[in-house]
Amino acid sequence: MTKEQPKDQILQDAPMPVRTPRLTLRPLQAGDGTRLYNAKLETWDSLSQVFSWATGAPDPDQDEIYARKAQAAYVLRQDFSLVGVENATGRHVLWAGLHTHNWSLREFQIGYWVRESAQGYGYAKETTNALVRYAFNMLGANRLVACHVDGNEVSKHIVTSLGFEHEGVRRNSLLFAGGVVKDAQWYSRINAKNLPVINVAWG
Repeated sequence: MTKEQPKDQILQDAPMPVRTPRLTLRPLQAGDGTRLYNAKLETWDSLSQVFSWATGAPDPDQDEIYARKAQAAYVLRQDFSLVGVENATGRHVLWAGLHTHNWSLREFQIGYWVRESAQGYGYAKETTNALVRYAFNMLGANRLVACHVDGNEVSKHIVTSLGFEHEGVRRNSLLFAGGVVKDAQWYSRINAKNLPVINVAWG
């Protein structure tokens, strides 16, 4: 699609799912809440140290509500909240997103987390590589951004190895668990050129 096309046209021009060699990335949908809840349970110790939404304890009913809201947001193209399903096993291993609040600018922020038992296999990098291609080729993105706090060497390696350029530190730009606000290192890409080779398809 071209960048001149309006948001409504994306309703027809943004096919899902996105497929990589090991994963199928699809929008969250009704019925995903239980799998999300189980993944949160095994990863809660680390999630609760990072994400502002990871407070209290996981709740399967709230996770199902979230999945249904995410499905509605995808249908309206207000947000792209995705789950990564392992092709070999059907297991839900990763949750990712392309988030935007300004369709005129077409800037998307990439985010992700991987369940504890699936960490260390390169799923986050594989997913980010695929979503960069999808955003520029199918959503008409003008700009993609990603960020991490100091000390998160894993996220730093992912974005730098995928050609995101460091833009600098934005003070108090990232909300952490417990309402803590931290400085963050921000990166961007403005095209999908020179990405590591990967077989990606969608639709």
